[in-house]
Amino acid sequence: MAIKRSIDTGIWNDNKVFKYFDMYDIIFWFHCLTNLKTNLCGVANISPEIISFETRINNTDKINELINIFENKYKMIKYNYQNEKMIILNWNRYNWNSSTKVKISLLKQIKEINTPEFVEIITKKIDETIWSEKK
Repeated sequence: MAIKRSIDTGIWNDNKVFKYFDMYDIIFWFHCLTNLKTNLCGVANISPEIISFETRINNTDKINELINIFENKYKMIKYNYQNEKMIILNWNRYNWNSSTKVKISLLKQIKEINTPEFVEIITKKIDETIWSEKK
């Protein structure tokens, strides 16, 4: 069964996209948002070689450069080369809600992530967004 993901059309008005993204940035970012390997936590088990193949950017050095740019300049992802995992840092904004099904899925999937830094990021985002009570 195919996974469907919505992309907010406001992405084209996003300051980073509008002012700074070149063609490679746009292709890379849309791949991050729509690839089949990203789970509900916003974590993908994905290598630069797979990203290269799927985006048709046939240069892993360019993919590694894009990973570096998106991690250090745009601060939109983090990538762990040791276990080839990537986390999209604002994934929760558009893909989480407070439904019980989402909560159960997040708790199940977070146990499968073997990158402590990513688990910490996700846990903090869960506490801030899903289980925080506004008074």
